[in-house]
Amino acid sequence: MSDIERFIRHSRERGIDASTIHTMLRSAGWKEAEIARGLADGVVDLPIPRPPGVSGAGELFRSILEFGLLTFTLVHLVILYFGCLDRSFPDPANPQFWNLDSEEGLSGHRFSLAAVVVTFPLYFVVAWLAVRQEGRRPPASAAPIRRGFQWLTLLVSGMTILGNLIALLFWYFEGQLQWLTLLKIGVLLVLASSVFSYQALLLRREGGLVA
Repeated sequence: MSDIERFIRHSRERGIDASTIHTMLRSAGWKEAEIARGLADGVVDLPIPRPPGVSGAGELFRSILEFGLLTFTLVHLVILYFGCLDRSFPDPANPQFWNLDSEEGLSGHRFSLAAVVVTFPLYFVVAWLAVRQEGRRPPASAAPIRRGFQWLTLLVSGMTILGNLIALLFWYFEGQLQWLTLLKIGVLLVLASSVFSYQALLLRREGGLVA
């Protein structure tokens, strides 16, 4: 038992009310949270429940992990797709044309393949656990940290869609839109649209996106 708990229990045995105990502890320099925990343990004999929507270190770690795994997976998935497209539609004007089949180039794509194989299942598990936990919360009471990362993912994916549409029109107006460029932009649009739709669906389901 801590000093504050012993003081509170002793004061309650002497008949001193909780308001007076709170005043004495505050004047002695104790913090509100410490006093609240002490009163809960010494008076109610129950820990103070955390209100829905309050995030802790675990929620922050899980949100960063989920966002990092998604970003890592998408980056290496794009590298793999671009590598396959470059080999399927070789362009001699591409500065990397002569390195496509080199051992260095193949090694980089092997690493990207290994990264996707490892990180995507991890992301799926972490995201599934997060959605399952959010399903136990009351409506519209998602943890602020998780909600913030959801909006960040929505913003990044939305800006990616916008940027690729601008690039598509630019190359078209320039008269330099080639099949390889069109396919690469298409891959980015499909991935970004999938992420955007998934996050928007989650936000709407959890009450963070008004229809």
